[in-house]
Amino acid sequence: MWTEIGREVATLVLMAVTVMLAYDRFQSRFAAFAVLFGVWDIFYYIFLRLILGWPESPRTWDLLFLIPLPWVGPVWAPVLVSLGLIGVGSAVLTLNARRRYPHFSKGFVVTETVAGLMIVASFLLSGRNIAVTGMPEPFLWPLFLAGFLLGVGAFHLALMKR
Repeated sequence: MWTEIGREVATLVLMAVTVMLAYDRFQSRFAAFAVLFGVWDIFYYIFLRLILGWPESPRTWDLLFLIPLPWVGPVWAPVLVSLGLIGVGSAVLTLNARRRYPHFSKGFVVTETVAGLMIVASFLLSGRNIAVTGMPEPFLWPLFLAGFLLGVGAFHLALMKR
């Protein structure tokens, strides 16, 4: 388990250092990290499927992350998050490349934080018994989808206000 946690931390550090070397502005770094993480996560599943024949379907359960506790959910959920990260990150990077830097209000940051916490909670709550029983709780897809739609919707509204 500690090896896997170390691998997770190392991957995140590598991604963070990569975007810090590539961009000067925090907004661009954050957006590039979102794109990089999303692409990495999707290709992780693609290569697992090509090499191991797993996951069998988007509904297959996966142990997603171990920090700070096990995150579990069906494969479609992290893939949807990754597509969202790629979309919003790409939108911000496109604007930044045109020397346009959207201002995101404190309310926006709070809303996105709440949305993210809802998504994380759906994974953590589904994984709360995995260490004891070896089986996840049912996936809380209404909580997950509410968080995802809140986050994407708030981002869309913030860009429309520009």
